[in-house]
Amino acid sequence: MSAAQRFLSGRYLYEQPSFAKGQGHKGAVKNSRRLSLRRLSLYVGASLGAGVLVVAVFLLVFGGAILNGYGKGKVERAFAKAHPGSMLRIGQLDYSVGANRLVAQSVTLSATNTTLKTGRITLTGVRWARLLRGTGALADVLAHASLEATNLDVAFPRRTTRSAARGCGGRCRVRN
Repeated sequence: MSAAQRFLSGRYLYEQPSFAKGQGHKGAVKNSRRLSLRRLSLYVGASLGAGVLVVAVFLLVFGGAILNGYGKGKVERAFAKAHPGSMLRIGQLDYSVGANRLVAQSVTLSATNTTLKTGRITLTGVRWARLLRGTGALADVLAHASLEATNLDVAFPRRTTRSAARGCGGRCRVRN
């Protein structure tokens, strides 16, 4: 088999080099296909860095869609499961990475006898990595957090005159 045929078939990688008579291994050239440990670690590190960069760009580009689709739905379902008979509706969510700020444009909490509506709610200072990994207690995660809410509106159902009069033993007057 000629050298070109061995090259094309890939067999040259696995064969021992043949030396001219009397030359021994002194004139042998190292197989250049083997990577040194330094070069291999460089390739692995560059690949991992590129992977992290791709994930970061993906989250920055599609983070709002993921947050409003998956994240918001998961929070609303978890609340419904934890508090049967109550309903939580969260409006548009926005997250600012640099400011570590999560903003909900509106939140509505409905129970059987009360409804709480808010305007914009801003949550800052949360340690999101600990919260998402589940490694810290909720008190530790929210230790330096702050919450700002605007336009709080609480609605209670209207009482009828009869039920209000019963509450005071029939001695009081109720005006609608």
